[in-house]
Amino acid sequence: MRSQQLYNWLLQFISNSKKEKIEEKLNNRTRYITAVLENVFDHQNSNAVIRSCEALGMQDIHIVNYQSTFKPAKSVNKGSYKWMTVNKYVELDEAYQLTSIKLLKEKGYRIIATVPGKENNTPENLSIDNPLAVCFGQESSGITPRLLKLSDIQLTVPMYGFTESFNISVAAGIVFYELNKRLRKSNINWHLTDPEKEELRWQWIENSLTGMNYLLRRYKEDNKVV
Repeated sequence: MRSQQLYNWLLQFISNSKKEKIEEKLNNRTRYITAVLENVFDHQNSNAVIRSCEALGMQDIHIVNYQSTFKPAKSVNKGSYKWMTVNKYVELDEAYQLTSIKLLKEKGYRIIATVPGKENNTPENLSIDNPLAVCFGQESSGITPRLLKLSDIQLTVPMYGFTESFNISVAAGIVFYELNKRLRKSNINWHLTDPEKEELRWQWIENSLTGMNYLLRRYKEDNKVV
C-alpha cells in the first residue's frame, strides 16, 4: 500500500524534530560492518549486543540458532530493536554449510571469527578494506568448529588480566566501537545507498507512529482508497 501520497499524508503526524532526527540517523547508518551471534543462549546478552550495535549506527545483526528462535526483550523491542534489521536463522542441520554465513559471503562480507589467542588480529589492526561480518559464539564454548572453518580471519580482543575472556556483550561493544571509529575516520564509502535509506525511512516513520492500523483506515477513508 506504500505510495508517495501515503508517505506525505503520514508526515503530518511526525514532528519536525523527529523528521530531522530520522534523517540524521539515516546519514550515519551503515551496513559495512554487521554482527553475527551464533547460538547465544542468554538472550540478555543478545539484547545487549543489539543495543550496542544500534547505538553505534549499525543497521544489521544476524542471529543464528540451532534449536530455538530468538525473542527480544520488551524493553529492547521498544527501543533499539525496532530501528534495526534483525535477521534470524534456525540452522536445523549442522552437517550443512551455515545458510546465514553463505548469504553473507555472497554479499561480499569477510567472515571474522572472534576467538581467544595472542597471535590473531585485534580490533585496532584488523583490515577494514572489505565489509566485515564479525561473529560471536555461545557463551561457554565460543564459535563452533564449522563456523570457524568458514571464517576468513580470526580476531581477538587483547586482555591483560587473569580473566580469560570478556562477557560476549562487552566483547562485542569493544570490537564494534573500535571498528566503527576507524571506519568513520576512513575514506571508505560506508553509507547506505539512497534506496536503502528510502526503505528504512518508511520503516522508521511507521515505527514512530502509534495506532498505525487506525491511521491506515483513516487514510483510506479520507482518500477513498479501496
